Amino acid sequence: MMEEYAQLEQWLKGHRQTLGAAAEVIMDQNISSYPVFVAYRQEVEIGIPLIAPGESEQDWGIQASTLEELTARGVMQMEKVNAFREVYKDPKKFLCILVLNDPGAEFVFLPRG
Repeated sequence: MMEEYAQLEQWLKGHRQTLGAAAEVIMDQNISSYPVFVAYRQEVEIGIPLIAPGESEQDWGIQASTLEELTARGVMQMEKVNAFREVYKDPKKFLCILVLNDPGAEFVFLPRG
């Protein structure tokens, strides 16, 4: 599992600029103060497609979403929103990635720089 996250983190380094720009748009247009990027390998119906997955099963895709969408779709329970906001890192300095992986999901914060 850790090796998989290391591969994802390495892959994301090449996309930090794209994700950072998307986070800025989400915040600048007052869509949300909590941009969340969903990293997936199998199709998800959350967010807006940003980076399509490649051909191999090992390839990731990224969709842009928000805390508000995650709660509206039931991905995050309402009672966990305040706890999430407490650990959410400054989106001008970090990218919040929701990594969807068998058998579950995990939030990861990656430095933007």
